[in-house]
Amino acid sequence: MSLTKRTGDSGTTTIFTNDTVRKDHPVIEALGAYEELISRLGVAKLHIDRFSRTIERFQRSLVQIMGVLSSLGRVDCHDIEKEAHFLDVLVEEYDRDIGDRLTENVIPGEDMPSAELHLARAACRQFERRVVALQSLITLDSNILKYVNRLSDVIYLMAVISSESAHKDEEKFD
Repeated sequence: MSLTKRTGDSGTTTIFTNDTVRKDHPVIEALGAYEELISRLGVAKLHIDRFSRTIERFQRSLVQIMGVLSSLGRVDCHDIEKEAHFLDVLVEEYDRDIGDRLTENVIPGEDMPSAELHLARAACRQFERRVVALQSLITLDSNILKYVNRLSDVIYLMAVISSESAHKDEEKFD
């Protein structure tokens, strides 16, 4: 089976449901944002041993979410509620780890690992916006949006922790 079918040359593509949609359809926008996010997480995973298994878990959850999106919500994502809870637990754990040291806005770029995580978080926020736009057209499990929202929080906290563990203070501003 060839990856190149040349059916997209006219600006359309076929999704998992065998529906043909324009390449600027909200589902394609969401899938593109998914691709960027999962790739950014992959790069971050290469730079940060401490979080590599956790990041891989995120990637596996995102693959399940991608299946739901590409099916226009016709496929269920059975584990997403449990995974959203896992993110809530991580937020609490990482908040305790950081404590009251995070009182100001952070400017990324003090070291490569935390910078990669900041880029992943930005991609996560974009993915979240695309999922919200898609939700205006199809019904999605509310846990998907909860998961993606919480994921950006966790990625941000990981970036701060990663920067601190590299013994570098990130530049802060008010």
